[in-house]
Amino acid sequence: GYAPRADDILLTGSSASLITNFKSYLYEAFTIKDLWLSCFCLGLEILRTPEG
Repeated sequence: GYAPRADDILLTGSSASLITNFKSYLYEAFTIKDLWLSCFCLGLEILRTPEG
């Protein structure tokens, strides 16, 4: 039978413009859905601060 699959990627970095550029590349190369900001990854909570 057919089993749908999902491949996830979590992009992080210190430069918002580099992340935006890379996401633009991914949009051109693949069909993707941006889930925006993540709160948890591998059971760890992701916190954002002004310092990064």
